[in-house]
Amino acid sequence: GLRRDCTEARRLYELAAKQGHRRAAHCLGCSHRDGEGGPVSLAEAAHWFRVSAELGHVPAQCNLGLAYQRGQGVQVDAEEAFKWLSMAARAGDELARRALGVSGR
Repeated sequence: GLRRDCTEARRLYELAAKQGHRRAAHCLGCSHRDGEGGPVSLAEAAHWFRVSAELGHVPAQCNLGLAYQRGQGVQVDAEEAFKWLSMAARAGDELARRALGVSGR
């Protein structure tokens, strides 16, 4: 099978993200948040979640909202957290709904 190469994946995600690929930007944010393919950088994670979120990627909107809620890579900001989590929740993201305390059904 294929060998996982997280360092190469991070490099390729960055190339695609810089060309406006919203899913790649989200994956790059996850890579920075989780320390896959390089060091953990919550500030870089938040940056790439914002890039992806602004392009309309719902999971990134949720992750950016959570970053603002938790102060991970950004200052805690309840208004920004609510804005992004609400956007994701309206699009059906269950994690965002839970973070807002809203039932999924």
